[in-house]
Amino acid sequence: MHEDDHMSNDAMTHLRAAPLFSTCSNEDLSIISSLCESRKIEDNGVVFSTGDPADRFYVVQSGEVAIRKSDEEGSWRDIARFREGDCIGELDFFVSGNRNADAMAAGDVVLLEFPGGGRCLKDVIDAHPSVTARLYRAFLIGISARIRGANSLVKENSPLVQELRRQVYEDKLTGLNNRTRFQEVLNQQLKECTPTAPVGLLMFKPDNFKTFNDSFGHEVGDQLLKHMARVLKGLELDKDQIFRYTGNENAVIFSNTSQEELLQWSQIIGDTMRSLDFSGIIPSTSLRLSMSFGMVLAPVHGTNQEDLVETAHELVMQGRKLGGNHAFFPKEAS
Repeated sequence: MHEDDHMSNDAMTHLRAAPLFSTCSNEDLSIISSLCESRKIEDNGVVFSTGDPADRFYVVQSGEVAIRKSDEEGSWRDIARFREGDCIGELDFFVSGNRNADAMAAGDVVLLEFPGGGRCLKDVIDAHPSVTARLYRAFLIGISARIRGANSLVKENSPLVQELRRQVYEDKLTGLNNRTRFQEVLNQQLKECTPTAPVGLLMFKPDNFKTFNDSFGHEVGDQLLKHMARVLKGLELDKDQIFRYTGNENAVIFSNTSQEELLQWSQIIGDTMRSLDFSGIIPSTSLRLSMSFGMVLAPVHGTNQEDLVETAHELVMQGRKLGGNHAFFPKEAS
């Protein structure tokens, strides 16, 4: 066994012993452990100080860490002790706060630092959004259990939850729900769909977006995507239904719907996008978007997420190949 493999297995063992990670799958633990770094601190060494940015947290592998605060007279007193398997500083980390106490090694200690290797939280979210989302959830469950008497922190509409959801699920460019959220919502909807309560997926993209990019540059292309997103959010759709799937392709998920409703929404969105005026972004242009749509209905066209998404996407591409401004259900694109 390589030394790196041994360190990874050792990290997984210690992570699994920490309550925060107790519900994580082996696959998630493997990813999380690969993002950790072991840190040795000698007796009385500083782990972090009051006012430091809470850009990481720790799991005690061995030894003991004392959390200390200064009283009104300037004397230091221990307010908590953390031993093997305990997490340190995770609350400040998840709420993006600063340290409000000092942490010192009470004897020689070995800590697992997350994230390690010079990474920041944004790096972890960008590389592993689904794992990060599940880690946030585990944190919220743990906090909820610890503060039953003051559980406003974990209410669905609390500032903390809203910020965590935004960081994990929001597309950075457009503000729409991102692909990670799309996959989670569609997966949940498909579990609940029935022949009498079908789930609809509408995917669409501009046929001629490359023309805009090639003519005016990618920065203008990004401005168009943001403008399209603002218009989509202004339609009579629940914002939780609308997603940026990838690039310039968007998607809308409908619960308890019909082919007629999907077709109607393809017409509404298509007419809206084709009539957009981009003169505020591109002065003196007469270019207009051409849009094609792919539509699938579960369980009529299947219940496997990957197959449904691939089918809808291929229908979009088929619409573009046939000249653009098409909306197809399966078996119609011929």
